[in-house]
This record gives sequence, C-alpha cells and structure tokens, in this order.
Amino acid sequence: MEKQKLKINRKVMQKEKEFEVKADIIVPDIKPDMVAIKDTNANSYICKEEITRGKMRLEGNVDGYVTYLSESGETRSLEITLDYIENIEDDLIEETFQAKEKLELKNIETKILNERKICVTASLVMTVEFFEKKEVEFIKNIEDEKIQVKEENCKIKKIVGEGKGNSVVRESLETENQTAITEITKVDLDVANIENKVSFNKVLSKADLNVKITYQTEELKEESITSIYPVTSFIDVENVKDNCLCESDFVLRNMLFKVDSVVNSKITFEVDMSVNLEVYEEEEISIIQDMYSLDKELELKQKEVEMCVNGEDRKINFIEEIEEKECTKKNEYSMVVYFVKPSDTVWKIAKMFKVTMESIIQANNLENPDKINVGEKLYIVK
Repeated sequence: MEKQKLKINRKVMQKEKEFEVKADIIVPDIKPDMVAIKDTNANSYICKEEITRGKMRLEGNVDGYVTYLSESGETRSLEITLDYIENIEDDLIEETFQAKEKLELKNIETKILNERKICVTASLVMTVEFFEKKEVEFIKNIEDEKIQVKEENCKIKKIVGEGKGNSVVRESLETENQTAITEITKVDLDVANIENKVSFNKVLSKADLNVKITYQTEELKEESITSIYPVTSFIDVENVKDNCLCESDFVLRNMLFKVDSVVNSKITFEVDMSVNLEVYEEEEISIIQDMYSLDKELELKQKEVEMCVNGEDRKINFIEEIEEKECTKKNEYSMVVYFVKPSDTVWKIAKMFKVTMESIIQANNLENPDKINVGEKLYIVK
C-alpha cells in the first residue's frame, strides 16, 4: 500500500451577512441649505480585517456623494463617509484561516432631517470564503489483487506559496479644455486586466485601474472624465517557477478625491489597494474514490475535502486508512439474476456481490458499462 501527501488550499466554509450602515451628516457652512435630494452614490470597501478564534472582525468605509437641490435651485454636491465595524462569527473559524471577502453595496438612500442635516443609510452584503492550508495524506496505490479500486483522474492545484503586497495610485486628472470644476458628484472605480509575471522568486502583479469622475462645471453642467492607470506590486514567493499558476486579487482599501486647490480644472486623487497572491502548480493525479475486497470486509477511513479539481471547486473523497476484516457471511451462490434498480452502477453491483466489474461486463456482454437501464436483467457469476 502506497501513500501520498498533498498540500492543498481547502475551502472550509462560506458566510454571508447583510447589514446596514447609517449616519447623520451635517451640511458644512460653506454649502447652501438643502431642499431636495437628487441622487446618492458611493463606493464601499474593507480597510482592515482580523481573524481570531470563532470570529472575523472587519472595518470599512462607504465613501460617496449626495447631490441635492439648494434653495436657489442649483444642484450641489456633498461628500459623505460612513464608517462601520462588523463581525462574522462561527465556532469553526480558526486564527490560521485565510479569507477572501467580497463586499456589495446593494442600496444607498438619503433623507433630509432638516435643511442642514441628512441621514444616509447604506445596505451592504458581505460574502466571506474561509480557507485552510491543509496537508492531506491518502492511499495512492493498492497492490493486493483481491482488492478492487475505483479511481478518478484529477488535475489539482498544489500550493507553492503565497504573499501580500500593496499598491498606491497617486495621480491627477484634468478636464478637457481646462474646464473649471465646482464639485465632484460621482466616482466610479474598476480593476481590470490582471496579469502576473514570475521572475527570480518574485511575482509582478499588475492591473489597470479604470477611473471615471463625474463633476459639475461653473455653468452647472454635469460632465465626466475617464482615464486608465497601471497598478503594480512586486511580491516575494519562495520556490516560484515560470510554469507556476499565479492568482492575484486587487482589493480597494482607501480612496480620496478632491478638486485641486490651485488649478480648479484638475482633480487629484489617491487610491490604496492591497494585493493578495496565491501560487500553485498543476498536477495530474489518480485518486482512489472507493474500494472493496473480493474475499474480505473493508472498513474505509475517508475524508471529504472541498478543493479545486479540473478547474472547478468540488468535493473529493480521500481514503486515508483501510482496515481488513474477515467476512462473517459466506457467499454460497454460483450465479444470481439481478434486476437493475434506480441509481445502480456496474461498480455498485459488483461491490454488493463481491465480484469484479469485468465478470459482470463479460457475462452480460455489456457494450457500454456506464449505461445500464432500470429493470435490466444482469447475470452475476461468482
């Protein structure tokens, strides 16, 4: 009996939480009184996370803009920031776990409390996947001819290493024809074209940051400017090779946009991002999914693990140990006529009667062993 060890990234669980962030915001003295709300938009992000036993703590912000109608009939804009702290709790969470978070802003609305005060409520959905680095030891090969095995050929991802990096984009963006900006009314951010390149135990993770800023001109017109900025981060990873698979995730951590105090046709901004990198090697292996003995009873110790197999997440059974026991019930038949039941397979029938699959296939001249019909008559020869 031969065993193999495999280091994998095991998905332990996924948790989802819906919550609201609410704050009362005072209109600054330099802004006119509010009469009616026209629109509210925002970006949400997680600034900090911490995993302890039984809990994951997350701190974040919702940053955006409220456009409103003033007493004079003008459309004005007010910058808003909502802070939050949320916990994901579960007794299975361990400090050694790693997490992938996804934050979605489902809805944001603003109510006027009085002409100088508003209440902003943001509805968010947080989805967190928890992973554990795990070494699985399983039975790779059985040399006993009396033991029948059912194997599955899988392409799996073995962990090589991981790392974290940071990237900051500090830039300025100027309007066409140097049009003066009175106020920013909306900011849209998107990370695209993520690529990774390996070089001398380092991984260069790079992406494009797409920025679109909507603003108001002195003539009270709403216009927008767009641009694309490169984002890069060098991350050290031991034992990384050119043929390794690198998966990186760029996560927004903070942002600040403002009209330049000197040149009012220019917007300066800073966007902070963290980069989470995982490095894998692909390997094709054969995993024993089930087994039985022709003359003994086998007790299998199995472990079900959710992992990436053939490019998709699924559950795989690993057989860790087997214990052989003498059969207490002897099979005295020489031939049995069996009628196929729902969910039957040739493997399941062979295991039930402790015969080989080949003997069933030959005795019944089965052209396609993977296709047997309910009610079909099969001869089982012992």
